[in-house]
Amino acid sequence: MLFHGKKTNVIQSRGHLLLTLVPKPGAESDDHLSDVEGDELDWDEERLEKGIQQLFNEIGFVDFDRDELEQDTTVDEMEQEASPRPSTSREKRKRTPPIKKKKKVISTPLIMKWEKSKFTGLDFAQTMADVYKADNKRIDDPIKLNRENVGTGEAFTFVIGADPQFGLIARYIEKRQEEDWDQEIALFKGCIEKINKLEPKPKFFAIMGDMCDSPPTDGEEFEIRKKQEKDFFSLVDKLDEKISFVTVSGNHDVHDIPTPTTVKRYRNSWGRDFFDFVVGGVHFIVINSQYYVNSTEVSCLAAEQEEWLDNRLQQTKGSAVGPVIFMHTPPFVSNPDEPDTYFSLVKVQREKILDKFVKAGVKYVFCGHLHKNAGGKYKDLEVITTTAIGGQLGPDKSGFRVVSVTPGGDKLNVTFHTIQDS
Repeated sequence: MLFHGKKTNVIQSRGHLLLTLVPKPGAESDDHLSDVEGDELDWDEERLEKGIQQLFNEIGFVDFDRDELEQDTTVDEMEQEASPRPSTSREKRKRTPPIKKKKKVISTPLIMKWEKSKFTGLDFAQTMADVYKADNKRIDDPIKLNRENVGTGEAFTFVIGADPQFGLIARYIEKRQEEDWDQEIALFKGCIEKINKLEPKPKFFAIMGDMCDSPPTDGEEFEIRKKQEKDFFSLVDKLDEKISFVTVSGNHDVHDIPTPTTVKRYRNSWGRDFFDFVVGGVHFIVINSQYYVNSTEVSCLAAEQEEWLDNRLQQTKGSAVGPVIFMHTPPFVSNPDEPDTYFSLVKVQREKILDKFVKAGVKYVFCGHLHKNAGGKYKDLEVITTTAIGGQLGPDKSGFRVVSVTPGGDKLNVTFHTIQDS
């Protein structure tokens, strides 16, 4: 894949870096480009990946935006504008001019954003045809939301939802075998319609995981998931343009036992699985709770998140409410001393993360996963679990929470709203 843009010198130099850094076939050695182990790479173009890695190391953040790239850029134009590779001891033979190729249009249908980080082979979308992309209201990269809210000190609201889980009702609650998520579609549509009517307009709508039921594994399950994602994103399109959209990864989004492949597929469709953003001076931190539930296949990713989380908790913005955490599986259901169950983190993980949060001044942790409303307190920290937008596993009705933030206030005002009036 070639990236190119000619509207700014910055974009040109980035495209040139990619063209010059990707190792050429037949090179004697490219081991210096990467320390990534071979089994971490999930597709064939290892040389391209190593070049991408060094590209990120060289230039840091890359932002190729649809509006910055011309839709009719051709291979000819790329070749004519790219500078020749620097000579090395192995390249003493006379260079021949590039062969003129027949023009082929290179389209740029996706907004691609990258951030300098330790390269794992998961951040580069290997196949764009097998995933569905949400539109740019999705905060896989929160730069736009941060920029729009820098320095704001006004009161604001945001919405918390959880577990639309397209397909759960037919598969698990009604025990039907056919592919059917019409009930979830109706509930999610009603949810978005109600959110769009809220006044004041919420700054963002965050879903605490399990957007779809079928996991991103292999075979039929992944094929079903792609259909569920397509229907999900078509409804997200109905969300008011002024309301940003945040997703948190759940166990059905990366699987109960996540693997590099399931995490990669999640990131391809939904964006990063851990990130942070700031609104109205409040620091919001999104984490992947499955790394605490079972990280046997993704220990490196779990360690990367933990290192990142420690760093982010040290850089909180100092708002009175403290940093606010979004995660799918709650640390506990109602009591921090309760026994281990499927519906919360095991006690050894629970104690570590709760103490880490309290030390960092966290007062609120929002979760999903239970398909019923729940929560409790640990010292000064409150866990608030929101029932499902989709199928219910308890007495609650499908709904969402509206959270109000007051400038300078040290508490959040949280109210629950049902989707269906009756």
